[in-house]
Amino acid sequence: MPLQSLNQLNSDFSVARGQSLTRRLMQESISDSERLQQVFLLATGRPPADADLAAANQFLDAQASEYGRDANAKQRAWSDLSQMLLIGNAALYLE
Repeated sequence: MPLQSLNQLNSDFSVARGQSLTRRLMQESISDSERLQQVFLLATGRPPADADLAAANQFLDAQASEYGRDANAKQRAWSDLSQMLLIGNAALYLE
């Protein structure tokens, strides 16, 4: 149901899980391209397609600029991406 997805998006639990995954990514991966590969593998169980990489990079850039001069803008953008992937259909349902 759409309301379930909206609830997950706004829940403290989902936000915390996205932040936790981001901390792990920042500790384990050196470059953003490695982080993108890793976050897709962990959240969806598959490597990202080229379209996934392009969309994720665009999302990260847009989110970081939304946070402006915040010292943690990059990390916050990564947390948002992680959260979004964790509540997406690929992470919630088996195909």
